[in-house]
Amino acid sequence: MQKWEYTCFYIEKEGLYDWVGKQILEKETWQMINDFGNKGWELVSVTPICDGVHGGTTKAIFTFKRPKE
Repeated sequence: MQKWEYTCFYIEKEGLYDWVGKQILEKETWQMINDFGNKGWELVSVTPICDGVHGGTTKAIFTFKRPKE
């Protein structure tokens, strides 16, 4: 039976528009995702975390998996 290992990282900004809308931040996010992929990690989910006060997305958690050796 295949076993997996998992890891994650998160991006924290002042709102969804900050890390999706600006070219430099989007480029850095894609570079991090590609770096994980080059090391054998597969992106399995992106989970938005909402601010309890304003209700907007303030963080996103990126979860990856790869076969455990």
